[in-house]
Amino acid sequence: MPSALPNSVEIAICDATADPDELAQFFCANLTPEYISHSELQSNRTTPAGDWVPDIEAVIGNELQDALAQDATLRLSAPEWNGVIVAKVDGRLAGIAIVLYVHADGSYGVIEDILVDGALRGRGVGTKLIDFILADMRASNLSRAFLESGVNNGKAHDLFHHIGFANTSVIMDMIL
Repeated sequence: MPSALPNSVEIAICDATADPDELAQFFCANLTPEYISHSELQSNRTTPAGDWVPDIEAVIGNELQDALAQDATLRLSAPEWNGVIVAKVDGRLAGIAIVLYVHADGSYGVIEDILVDGALRGRGVGTKLIDFILADMRASNLSRAFLESGVNNGKAHDLFHHIGFANTSVIMDMIL
């Protein structure tokens, strides 16, 4: 069993001063094929065959740049807000999440992406990152949280269920 974290985990909402290239590099360094879910298959993140595109770091960097440009205070009232939340251990990036807050049609949040440094998985970083996000969603008056995960991402599913997420649908696809 992995050991506990040596020091505290610091969680923060990023702003426009964050480096999207550094965040994209971390994000992509921690991707696995198991991470791919239907959102990746529906986007420009994957090839038609379902593999990561060769320029995935540039694709993620562009997504992060767009999210970082949004004012974090808008998450409390804007119809929609995208943001980036990071976890650091000993001052080093340890986890990242891209989130969406929706106040327009209902009030819900989506953890669109969440990745933890592969060397720190199972040591509490993901739990602390999700706990922070859920607390912030509640403080932003959101009433429900969603996330999705690749069908073969079993360890992540175990974590999500442990935190309190439940399966609400099954997504199927067919290559035409």
